[in-house]
Amino acid sequence: MMETKGVLLLSPDDIRRIAFASVTLGEYIQAGGKANLKEELPLHLPLEPFQQLRLLERLIRMHPEIANP
Repeated sequence: MMETKGVLLLSPDDIRRIAFASVTLGEYIQAGGKANLKEELPLHLPLEPFQQLRLLERLIRMHPEIANP
């Protein structure tokens, strides 16, 4: 069983950046990103977006009103 070690609170800009660029957890946090971490995680590890995040980025691009109601 896998347990979630943290949650990232992503803005539309964060989603775009993480979906298409190599970003580490430390870079995300240094850029003002918000994270709720259950335990300390290595800040040098890259954030790897799942396909759902890339799909969400595409939906926001096609329909920006869903991100800014």
